[in-house]
Amino acid sequence: MSVSADFVINRNFLDTKFEGYKLNTDSLPICTKSILDGIDIVYPSDDQYSFIQQREYSIHDHIHSDPWDSLSVYYVDSEWKIKCLTVPSEESVDVEGPFEVWEIPKTKQRTLGRSNVTICFASEDLVVISDGAGTLFILSSGSRHQGRSKWKSLHFEEIESPGRIVDAKSPKQGEIHLLYIHVDSKQTYLSHLYLTSNEGEQWKLQRRRAVYGKSTLDYAALSSDCSVMYIVSQEELKSQEVIDEEKKPVIENVKSFEWQQNYEEVKLWLDLHCNKQPTIKVSASELVVTVSEKTLLKGQLYRPIEEGLTVWTATNSKLEIVMSKRDEGTMWPKIFEVSDWHGKEISDPNLVAEIHSKLAHLTSETEDVGGATVLNSGQLEECDINDGDRRAFFAYDLSSANIISIHKVELGSGQWLMHGPKSLNRPPRFCIRSDVDGIVCEVTKEHKLSHTATICAFGFIQASKASRIFSFFPADMSYAGVVDAGGRIFLYKGGLRPGLKTSWGIQYVLSLPNEKRVLGVHATSHHIFLLSNQQLHVVGLPLS
Repeated sequence: MSVSADFVINRNFLDTKFEGYKLNTDSLPICTKSILDGIDIVYPSDDQYSFIQQREYSIHDHIHSDPWDSLSVYYVDSEWKIKCLTVPSEESVDVEGPFEVWEIPKTKQRTLGRSNVTICFASEDLVVISDGAGTLFILSSGSRHQGRSKWKSLHFEEIESPGRIVDAKSPKQGEIHLLYIHVDSKQTYLSHLYLTSNEGEQWKLQRRRAVYGKSTLDYAALSSDCSVMYIVSQEELKSQEVIDEEKKPVIENVKSFEWQQNYEEVKLWLDLHCNKQPTIKVSASELVVTVSEKTLLKGQLYRPIEEGLTVWTATNSKLEIVMSKRDEGTMWPKIFEVSDWHGKEISDPNLVAEIHSKLAHLTSETEDVGGATVLNSGQLEECDINDGDRRAFFAYDLSSANIISIHKVELGSGQWLMHGPKSLNRPPRFCIRSDVDGIVCEVTKEHKLSHTATICAFGFIQASKASRIFSFFPADMSYAGVVDAGGRIFLYKGGLRPGLKTSWGIQYVLSLPNEKRVLGVHATSHHIFLLSNQQLHVVGLPLS
């Protein structure tokens, strides 16, 4: 049972006298490096039309940063080659590279429905990669200083579902813990994988557990010793039962059927396995199908139907049942609320086409220049946000057979703003909105949540950027920034509390000419790395 608490804002870190940010017109140095082979970019497939699936692709950052080397960044090109770009020092913006460090096997590059490639640096010399199509790779990188060394493959692990790595750590020699996210049309699955090795060479997957739920995840990270997992989501995720593959029961005579739905009706198909006429009993809440007194299908329906409008036909030993929904306009996550029978949902092609047309603007490569008014949910007041937008911070114990929630902190309905870069000795910080400010949260050693800093007025700033695609801050929180769809970068300095209290902070505005889309951003105390499909831009930050 998790212990619940409310998030406490430290009033000493709020500054009611802060006026805002004044524009500084000084130019900042920018160096641009061409990328000849482009970036590996994955778009949703035709059957990935749900919100949680679309979101997985829209939030992906194509820059991969190394916590052990603040001067280098990595990307995956269109040929599935991992390349490194680096700057020689904190004072320089000259870009060196790209240097190829490893090539991902291309056997699954064309897999439909795969996720983008993710790279996580588990230790000073270990890297974990997901190809997005269900294969994990463990590699020895050697010294990664400025990306000069070639990586060596040590192990690969086949995972059933496509997805991405959100965190990976090696707390001890010969151990790797990682968090892996997979989403389908209805659920988010977060898996914890634990691998061990014999003298660093032969790796083996020892344990895999998962939690799941209908909520999207704003944040997921491991504790420093990998004994606890942290997430931020709108609901507590449930633990999946751990199944020993060698002792998994053999299921005979699986009771199954297929079904399809749209906003008005549900269709169900069932094999009769004989030419006898079935008996169908249907009520507003239950469906029963029998043949010669043998029950072929029985279950309590997920939602009521219009029983008088139900029709069925049986041809060639196959039964089709069409049921009209009483609540038109709703979509069912399953056909039966209670049943021993298992159904496979088949997407309605007409419904898929309709949803795709409504979501096309989320993945379009061209800017919508229509005259409609842009409404940004971030500009709403807190009272305008419904309870469905409330989120919480959860801590899960990873030491037992199943993943158990041990701590919960209610974050209220404050808008999610961003998370910080990965750190060597603690989970990443993250930032949520409270009133007009950005509240920076940090996980404590007791696996609780602490308000450690405030970025003045950043909640209002992000809400005002209707075309925002990335928000960011470096590990030292010396500034915060926003990248918009027009290739503009807005930087804000002097609004951090605790810190030197001034009435006005400084704003810088930079433009990246001829850039229609920024694919990734990484911020350090001295540089900002910005990736597009054809170029990497490095901004120097002499922000003293």
